[in-house]
Amino acid sequence: MHEPIEIEGDFNKGVRISVLLVSKNFTQFNTVLRSISDTCSCKDVVEILVKIDSESGETRKYIRALRRSRFNFKILCYPSFQGYRDTFLFLNDLARLSYGELLMPLDTHAVILSGDWVSALLETRDMFKDNVYAIHMRVNHMHLDQSPCPVITKEWRDVLGCYSPFHGADGWVTLLAKRLNRFVSNDITQSIKFCHSPGLHDPNETSSTQVIIDKIEEYLPKFKKAILDGGGIYCPDESRKNLRRRK
Repeated sequence: MHEPIEIEGDFNKGVRISVLLVSKNFTQFNTVLRSISDTCSCKDVVEILVKIDSESGETRKYIRALRRSRFNFKILCYPSFQGYRDTFLFLNDLARLSYGELLMPLDTHAVILSGDWVSALLETRDMFKDNVYAIHMRVNHMHLDQSPCPVITKEWRDVLGCYSPFHGADGWVTLLAKRLNRFVSNDITQSIKFCHSPGLHDPNETSSTQVIIDKIEEYLPKFKKAILDGGGIYCPDESRKNLRRRK
């Protein structure tokens, strides 16, 4: 795992939500950061972790912007490798460095327009004894069942040791959470408004999704053990219809 080049804040005191950002464009990142700051009801419980490309030459801009935001933050800076297809690896590095109870990935195409997302996320804690679940954060113009930035808990991350083992991390989390009957939302999370402009898309996305569906069964035993050990009830959805991505 890569080590952060810049750390600011006291991460051992009070951090409950980790926002994970993979950025390839400072201007877009700054727009997202402002939206996070403008809608954040309590910065003391939030940390921001950012992965930037070492080729960008804009490291100092990111540091200045994050310092101005007054969030706790960490920055990872290393090569872009395969770019978009390696986004899941970048998220995994950020997830391993996070201190929050809840991990919220955002890409630089997702801007939070309104809503108290801090309270919304924290309200979901202890819905399950084991706290192994993912959260559906709706995006306003897409299908209501789709969630391009599903939030996971630290307990979910600890089961896998990462955010996602596959390219197409949002799809992986969404499909697996549905299979486990652990894809939750509440009235508050559904009231939050995102504006998600189209980003990059993999031309092999359909075949990639099928690979993810086929692999999900391999991971169920890990989740079964974690849920039962945590005092929860393991009751997966046996219907494969929930594992089909809607068009």
